[in-house]
Amino acid sequence: MVFITVRFGDDQSALFNPNCRNVNLLRDIKRKCDCNIEETFDLSDENGEVANLWSHPEDYGRNYLTERGNFILVRVERNEASEDDRVTYTPMLYGMENQTEFLDRLNPKPVKGGKQRRRGGADDSSSPKNDRRRGRQSSSQPPKKNPTPPTRSGVGVRK
Repeated sequence: MVFITVRFGDDQSALFNPNCRNVNLLRDIKRKCDCNIEETFDLSDENGEVANLWSHPEDYGRNYLTERGNFILVRVERNEASEDDRVTYTPMLYGMENQTEFLDRLNPKPVKGGKQRRRGGADDSSSPKNDRRRGRQSSSQPPKKNPTPPTRSGVGVRK
């Protein structure tokens, strides 16, 4: 059975089936975790990497989440007043506000002199998982060459 664990609130957790469209998964998470239905939520792994389910509502959660993984519920806050349309994430699990390493990964500082890309956007190719899903290789790996098929000497070969 495919499932994930979502952690939220005061060390609470709930099981969910990610084998459905993200819009349905997020709606079910909001309902079970007693969240405001009008707000936007997403999931982050325990390292602070956001899944960006909310930006891909028609895709399936199983494409973005590790089976039997533990995830932290995060609130998505869009600052539409800023030039770069920056998105910030707030963990909905008590005690995470003191985890500076997690928070730094969750909300990286913008790069000076350039716009910060929104994670999970159409041009986001920094994640190896996204590369595998889209059929591309990660930029950190050299392209693989097709090896020559091995030959069996003496079997069916004329000399």
